[in-house]
Amino acid sequence: MLPYEARIGVLAQLVVLHQEEFERWLKSGEWNSVYASQQRWIGKDAGMRELIKLTRVSKSWMVLALDGQLWQSFDLKAFPGLAPSLVMKIAQGAGAFVHTLNLQGHTYLKPSSLVAISSSLSLSVEQASPVTQLTTINLVGCATLTNHSLHFLLLRSLNVRNLYLHGLDCVTSATLSDILGPRCPRLVVLDIRRCHHVSASGLSSFAVQCHTRALAERTPCPLKVLKIAGVKGTDVEVMRNVGRAFPRLQVLDASYCRDLTDECFSAFVEWPTTTTITGESSAGTEMAGDTGSTLFGKFVELSSREAGLDPGDPSRHLRRITSLRHLNVSGCRHISDKACSNLAYCVPRLEFLEMAAVGGEVKDEGLDDEIDQED
Repeated sequence: MLPYEARIGVLAQLVVLHQEEFERWLKSGEWNSVYASQQRWIGKDAGMRELIKLTRVSKSWMVLALDGQLWQSFDLKAFPGLAPSLVMKIAQGAGAFVHTLNLQGHTYLKPSSLVAISSSLSLSVEQASPVTQLTTINLVGCATLTNHSLHFLLLRSLNVRNLYLHGLDCVTSATLSDILGPRCPRLVVLDIRRCHHVSASGLSSFAVQCHTRALAERTPCPLKVLKIAGVKGTDVEVMRNVGRAFPRLQVLDASYCRDLTDECFSAFVEWPTTTTITGESSAGTEMAGDTGSTLFGKFVELSSREAGLDPGDPSRHLRRITSLRHLNVSGCRHISDKACSNLAYCVPRLEFLEMAAVGGEVKDEGLDDEIDQED
């Protein structure tokens, strides 16, 4: 009989073979709508399905098929109808090997089940709280989860980088201000669209905490994707805090944040010359002389006309050059083409701008100003 590790390697190749087969179909051009309609599970999903089927052979086969080395990606998105008992067995077998937890579409996942899964994926360290090795968590569609069960998982997932919580009622302002802000410093992607219990104050508190940590560690916050569509009360102060806290932000989805105004975008690109995000003096801390580049990225000096202000004002104005590539402000009916003027010179990397259903105040002139400056 083969050694245990060799048998695990054989099962791992089973998944690899399914993935390679799918890639061959794509490269040869054989994959089309006919194949797609006939195959419910393809590629890696088909391989994982075969592993699940092998658990029925015997207890020894179950131990092999549920070994954690095969389940570093706990991705069950393709199997929303999987029995909760089997999901628990997979979690118990995978243990702390898991780096990705994807339960998208598991609508009937119970809060107690998520707590049990979190415990199974945790690594116990002597004289320390249990922690998981999760870097990606996707719970979109898990509508029955509670605030307690979600927080139980997040408190153990300090290294999470990609967090998808779109449309979950269990996500609240406390999730941002009490857990993600102080305990999850490595977040790169945060999706809290349509989380109706998240307020602007919670988002602002999250940004303040990230900014404060960045100042203390002298390292910019790594967040690159922030999706906050539908958050109520998103005003000037909130956007100012978000802009200063996340200088590496590349994707901002603020669609249907109906309280957004032109002044919010002016505050978003405002350069902090005299005060920090918390209002404390920061002379010589946030600015680095006239180098044009600091901890918070680069800035540009504009005339009043270029900044969209009174052309007769001789003052010069500093604006932050953002890293934005994709900006979505669809459904924000209080913005006008002045918002585009406020962003001009500040979004040189912008590739996608979505402005559907923003009302009649956005005119061609404002869009032309922004596009001309980026060119």
